[in-house]
Amino acid sequence: MPISIRNEQADIDISFIREAVNKLLNVLHLSEFELSILIVDNETITALNKKYLNKNIPTDVLAFSMQEGKESFRSEAKILGDVVISFEMARLRSKELEIDIKKEIILYLVHGVLHLLGYKDDDVSSRKEMERRQEELLGKIGY
Repeated sequence: MPISIRNEQADIDISFIREAVNKLLNVLHLSEFELSILIVDNETITALNKKYLNKNIPTDVLAFSMQEGKESFRSEAKILGDVVISFEMARLRSKELEIDIKKEIILYLVHGVLHLLGYKDDDVSSRKEMERRQEELLGKIGY
């Protein structure tokens, strides 16, 4: 399972991300799929958010899928897609909630992977389904 993690933030050791994503993909039975993770600042994620979603604001996580559908999909290419995480948003939110920044980053990772699998959070019903699945997965990977 090729996992690419590019860290543009010097403030953090990313080894915990690799460990969590390996566990996550195993739990999802997707360990053979490729995934790219990019840790960026607010300026970068704002630029991406504006370019792809026409929203000129920072966000916590963006997901760019190479697949369609939920967890039942399979593909010859075996590429999930890209998850882009804002380190600055995670740092801010973890301070607000008084939690470990690693936990917040892994929350964004799981959320992003669920988007790659087709989960949506643009209405109350789908958001609740996604949040339920997110909490279930966080528990299964130890977060």
